[in-house]
Amino acid sequence: MHALVLAAVLGAGIDYWESFYQDLHRHPEVGFKEKRTSAKVAGELKRLGLKTFEVGGGVVAILENGAGPVTLVRSELDALPITEETGLPYKSENAGVMHACGHDLHATTLIASAEAMKQEKAKWRGTLVFVAQPAEEILKGAKSMLDAGLAGKIPKPDQCVSMHVNPYVPTGKVGFTAAGPMMTAADNFEVVFRGFGAHGSQPHKGIDPVVIAAEFVIKMQTLVGREANPLETAVITVGTIHGGTAGNIIPEEVKLGLTMRTFDAATRARLVKRIPEIAAGLAKTAAAPEPTVTSVSSVPPVVNDAALTDKFRAGVATRIGRDNVVDAALVMASEDFSLFGPAFGVPVLRFLLGASSDPSFTVSNHNPKFAPQVKTVLPIGIQATVGGLLELHRL
Repeated sequence: MHALVLAAVLGAGIDYWESFYQDLHRHPEVGFKEKRTSAKVAGELKRLGLKTFEVGGGVVAILENGAGPVTLVRSELDALPITEETGLPYKSENAGVMHACGHDLHATTLIASAEAMKQEKAKWRGTLVFVAQPAEEILKGAKSMLDAGLAGKIPKPDQCVSMHVNPYVPTGKVGFTAAGPMMTAADNFEVVFRGFGAHGSQPHKGIDPVVIAAEFVIKMQTLVGREANPLETAVITVGTIHGGTAGNIIPEEVKLGLTMRTFDAATRARLVKRIPEIAAGLAKTAAAPEPTVTSVSSVPPVVNDAALTDKFRAGVATRIGRDNVVDAALVMASEDFSLFGPAFGVPVLRFLLGASSDPSFTVSNHNPKFAPQVKTVLPIGIQATVGGLLELHRL
């Protein structure tokens, strides 16, 4: 199905949805502050005549079409604290905030797909639950919606599906990974090392938490390299270090923020246990006070179900052509979409929408220059979503 045919089943037209996407892109909001974004999304879903309501900071809309399976379709609302450098005419108007991960495209695809499925109700049966979730970037939005009673406000899903733009899948293609874990578990920590302040010229009069923190950063790489099974994937990145006020002052404390990504449950459990043990050991060696290791957020891996993957993939191929459906690599990023399947006890599927942002080089998500080629990517995303849903719900 080509974009011109797709436009025929979109009452508002593909140009309308491209404009809607640009509006979301111009007005990004970070996690749990998506007031304008959620209002815009809710307004469009209500305009389509769907039963629409808010739960836990997110927006939910239900499209019923007789007896049949129930599918939860999820997108995100939030942006990132990044200053945009794309030079787009519709670049972010909110200083220091940017849709650098593609959630504006996901939300637009969600609503446009709802419109298309409504237009094509003669071809399918069942119920679709459209979920636009807040605060994915901080891995807290899914939990917020579930804790707010999402399960009691919607029909119980039989499966959950979600899409994400991916700059390593060619534009115009849709990627599927092999069934099984396709996105890592994420465990994020704040570590605080405490010392004893002193003049920088007299380190023997103090206890230097900067040195302890530096040793800890290196030790995290040794932890992966020497304690994780080399046949299993593990990544630990210390992304933030904050401490001190001047070069000649030994500070009282240093704070670090780190993320750990794993696929394997045993590897994950071992490394989670070892991080605070290593922190405590380094502090003790330096005669420093006990450090504080706090879990900031934690989500399990996204695990694609084999039968759901095969069925949805077949529907996508029917819609956009088999040559445009490709195998994709595993993703080392993490997603709190992984919480929905266990919450409802149902299979899940995460598929990838090709979004190479430049034909000559690839700019990844979370980069200030990330800019999907929306005129191609948006129609393909809608077609793929509709094709997969029609297959799951076909008569």
